[in-house]
Amino acid sequence: MTYVHSKAHLLSTVVGLATATIAGINTAGSAFVVAVACALAVGVGIRVRHAATTAVLLAAVAAMLSNAPPLQAGLVGLCGAYYLLLRHAEPRSVGSTGRSPMVAAVCFTVVAVLIASLPLDFPWLTILAGPSMFVAYIVAVRPFFPRAVARSNRDEI
Repeated sequence: MTYVHSKAHLLSTVVGLATATIAGINTAGSAFVVAVACALAVGVGIRVRHAATTAVLLAAVAAMLSNAPPLQAGLVGLCGAYYLLLRHAEPRSVGSTGRSPMVAAVCFTVVAVLIASLPLDFPWLTILAGPSMFVAYIVAVRPFFPRAVARSNRDEI
């Protein structure tokens, strides 16, 4: 194992355990059991990379079962995203590819926590969630459409 690979491996394990710990704050009963299972999945994720996804899903379930406040839920999601990025990225590219997605994840977490923390009571507001997520999805995948790539290449010439 190279130095860069072992450094990224150790960092991913620490971030995974932080995810499990944050998800387990102020939990009791089934939420605590799920948070412990999340920590065990992080341990399994040391050898089996795909167990990291299970660990993040278990952290989300623990946060949901414990009715976590918005800041705690945001931190669980942010740490979970960083953990998955570290576990599934190539060891040599963690430093270069990790910045852009994490800046986006931090911005999204800040906005989501702020919105969830505001005491708004608009029952009709949830109707906008579906269309807004669809628009966000289209904007996110637009660079992968062949016409968009051809158009951007033509604009560069």
